[in-house]
Amino acid sequence: MNSVFLNKIIPIFLLFLFAFYGAFEWATLFPFYPFADFAGDMLTANKIKDEGYLLFGHWSTWGFNHPGPFWLYYNYFIENCLSLFNLNRLQMWRYGASFISALFILYSAFSLSQFYLKKIDFMYSFVFI
Repeated sequence: MNSVFLNKIIPIFLLFLFAFYGAFEWATLFPFYPFADFAGDMLTANKIKDEGYLLFGHWSTWGFNHPGPFWLYYNYFIENCLSLFNLNRLQMWRYGASFISALFILYSAFSLSQFYLKKIDFMYSFVFI
């Protein structure tokens, strides 16, 4: 393989793993059971399985649904991807949330590096993460 390619991909992958570990560790620090809005989201996501589509988003305790079912479709996608493993639904949703959080953190680290230093500096990105 091209060494320039490896020199760019390996640090990005390591930064992603670091961000994923931080996001996942935070998500699993305390025991959590689905209740309130989280349980409502799981019940709403069941409509994707039952009906095949969903036109409204996040459930609210105020009695309405927020527009945009992006997160519910994302969690449904994660459930299908992780269905090979012996995980419960809550664990799959937490892995999915940690994965997308790590992607956003990694993007933010690279964006701040580009903004302040006018180049992508992996050490600065690591410090930011």
